[in-house]
Amino acid sequence: MKLFICMITAGCMVWGMEGIGQNNQQLKHYIKQLLPNKTTHTSTIDDINREINTYVSTLVQKRKRYTNDRRFLKFLFFNVHKKFLKHYQMHRDFADIFGKQKAYNCVSASTLYALILQQLHFKYTIHETPFHVYLVVHTPKYPQILFDPTDPHQGFLYNAYAIRKRVRHHSETDGEKLNLRISLQQLIGLQYYNQGVFKFNHQKFDQALVKLARAQDLYPSERVKALLNLTRSYYKAALAEK
Repeated sequence: MKLFICMITAGCMVWGMEGIGQNNQQLKHYIKQLLPNKTTHTSTIDDINREINTYVSTLVQKRKRYTNDRRFLKFLFFNVHKKFLKHYQMHRDFADIFGKQKAYNCVSASTLYALILQQLHFKYTIHETPFHVYLVVHTPKYPQILFDPTDPHQGFLYNAYAIRKRVRHHSETDGEKLNLRISLQQLIGLQYYNQGVFKFNHQKFDQALVKLARAQDLYPSERVKALLNLTRSYYKAALAEK
């Protein structure tokens, strides 16, 4: 029997106060959490950390040219897509953003935006919906500016009506309703949940267990727990058939 589980492919909501003023060591800590074991070489972590910090340094200089945060954040949103987010592919991880194809999905793109916003000391929230993740940036003049990471053309929204419409679209999908605030660590957990889903759907239950256990450590949500338990059952059944 083959059972397919859906992964998070698009939005989330998290208050980013934990990331305000993150230093370089904290940035490297998050990057290390994001990389699969096979790529967690110091050089890889350092390379990605350096690339993000170099980019943030250019943004700091660019910011001086803008008269308000909304205009700067609009530049930031589209420039990140132009520089880092070239090809949307569902089954991609954070490290793939920095590869030749610059491939991304909603979870990895949201993570990159969150890391950059933290380094620039912006307050933000991350939202998890049934099949998507997105961010909302909070500024004194514009309390809500929505970043929809998989929409490179119209993913920057600051009009209140347009934001409500987009949020409703993502929060109610295929009869499921969900819109949770999650932390950056929980967002990282969703990457491992997606990896677990991918392995489960390909009946690689032993590998799925490793990914889901990691997801459970970072984000012990009901959906992660449910799939972890289901995978254990399928893994035991597969062993019994051998």
